[in-house]
Amino acid sequence: MWTEAYDCGKSEADCTRECMKSKRELDLWSRSWGKVYVLSGDTTQFASFAGERVKVIGEQTGNSVAVQSITSAP
Repeated sequence: MWTEAYDCGKSEADCTRECMKSKRELDLWSRSWGKVYVLSGDTTQFASFAGERVKVIGEQTGNSVAVQSITSAP
């Protein structure tokens, strides 16, 4: 997971957490589809996966995903 502030001079995980603190939107970049999705849901759960590859299950509407579950991806 990453945020629009991914170039904040820190690790990807730290940048993501900093962005979450400022309540900016949280984005997920899909390598396989080459798209960026805006996530909504339990931000506490998102923070535990900051900077990691994840598998997200949820309902997609346009470029937004209402997250139902998120787990680590291989």
